[in-house]
Amino acid sequence: MSLSESTREILAMLPTAFSESPRFQALLDVIGSTLEAVRVDQANRQLQRFVSTATGDGLARWEKDFGLPVLVDKSDAERRSRILAKLRGPGHLNAALIQNVAEAWVYGTVEVTQQPEQYTITIKFVDPRGVPSTLDDVEAAIEEIKPAHLAVVYQFTFTVVGDLITWGTTCSDLVTQGVTVDALRTWKPA
Repeated sequence: MSLSESTREILAMLPTAFSESPRFQALLDVIGSTLEAVRVDQANRQLQRFVSTATGDGLARWEKDFGLPVLVDKSDAERRSRILAKLRGPGHLNAALIQNVAEAWVYGTVEVTQQPEQYTITIKFVDPRGVPSTLDDVEAAIEEIKPAHLAVVYQFTFTVVGDLITWGTTCSDLVTQGVTVDALRTWKPA
């Protein structure tokens, strides 16, 4: 009979006479399996305590705690990003706070500039290039923390002809690398 790790741990603490009894080993195996299930449950509960490791029901609890809708159709990474953005949101509004909230989303680097005389905040997605797939969520998080009188302008970075010239990239280089016209908008040399 193959003994679980928990069963072997228990047997190691008992006198040898017990380890030779098949009935006692069977009983210990049941106890060991139960202990193993408790360990797994305890480890899972520990993971749910932190946004960065929470999954499923744990994320749902975090979303409810922060007054966010529970969106089970979104990926765990997107749900974590929404929660982290909410966590980072409170406080005095400034460019650093807005950048912190925007970068909480699973996308990349942003630059934030304020134009107080125009009542505008500009959020530029720098890297990676293109429009983030979670833009709607970013917009909702920013809308929630910004004052109502401020407008937000979103800018995106794309590859332009000037970039290709700066990088010394030719059309034949792009063809060789298999870069399509659609992919060129967000392409960047490695």
